[in-house]
Order: sequence, then C-alpha cells, then structure tokens
Amino acid sequence: MHAGKKVKYPKHQKHISKYSLQDYLKKIYRPSYEKKLPVETKMLFGTKFFYLCAALILIALVIFSFSKTHAEKKVIITNSYGQKIAIYADIAETSEEKAKGLGGRLSMPEDYGMLYPFEDKNTVVALWMKGMKYNLDWIFIKEGGIAGIIHDIPPCSDSGICQKYAAPGPVDYIIEVNGGFVKSHNIADGDKFELK
Repeated sequence: MHAGKKVKYPKHQKHISKYSLQDYLKKIYRPSYEKKLPVETKMLFGTKFFYLCAALILIALVIFSFSKTHAEKKVIITNSYGQKIAIYADIAETSEEKAKGLGGRLSMPEDYGMLYPFEDKNTVVALWMKGMKYNLDWIFIKEGGIAGIIHDIPPCSDSGICQKYAAPGPVDYIIEVNGGFVKSHNIADGDKFELK
C-alpha cells in the first residue's frame, strides 16, 4: 500500500480506523465454533440441560429411595449353569404385609422382588394378585432349593375376580419377581437358594 492512498472499508464499517482493520477481519473470518450463539439458542440449550438434570436427579432419588426402603435382604439363586442371580427383596413379615404384597406398586426394578417367609411347615399357602398392576413370577423355596415355579401370573381381572394360586406343598419361602424374570435368567426347579 502506497503512502497517501485511501483505504477502502465496507460501507457499513466506514467508522473503523485503519488500525482496527486487522481486528475487524479477525472478527469476520474467525471459525464458526468461536462465534457466539444467538440468545434464543442459548436459552433453549439451557432449558433442555436444566430439565435433563432434574430428570436424572429424580430417577436417582427414586432408585435410592426404593433401595433404602424396600431392599432389606439379598437373595442368591444359583441356576443349573452355575450362574448366581441376585434379587434384592423386601420382606413381608406380618399378615398385613403378606396380604398386600406388591399390590399398589406401579412398577419394580428388574432385580427386585418380595420375599414371604413361612414358619408353619405343615400348611400349603396360597397367594393372589389383588391390587397388582403388572405380571409376576412366583418362586417357591423349600429346604434351600426351588420346589416350584408359577410363570407370568397376570393381575386380577377388571371384574374383580381374583384367582388364588397355591404352592406345590408346604414351603419355607415364596419369592415374587417381575413376570419373565425366571425364564430370562434360566431359573428352574432344583436350583439352589441362599439368603444373605
């Protein structure tokens, strides 16, 4: 550039001086990732991030609450393949707890269940699905092993008729788990049972 020659600037930037031309060019041609996002976009991302964090916190609280309130015992079932399946079980000890069972709960984590202990070794017990919202598998335990299984039992009908299901004989425990859990974990009669 020769001395005295006028510098041409864009019409909308006539007010800038020759000393700021380099800064102006940097501003125009800087990489796109350095450019500021529009205010609306920032607000959108901020709102989505807030709701995502809130949802994750809520899920964590629900899981934490369930594990602390209901998971009182750990049941270990060893199947014929040598696999050890863990079930975190709430214990129904009183007659009221046994009558209610899992009734009223909308769902249950995959590896959770309910354990019913029975001290009377001469009585054949029967259970029903009153108040249930989803199918269950029932596992009957006798002398440290599985003595019987009832698969995928549906909730009571809308008409109010509630079928009762009897154990195959006197049992020490009954475990209720989500419907399909037994098949998906290859659990069968004769598998070993352990209570932690």
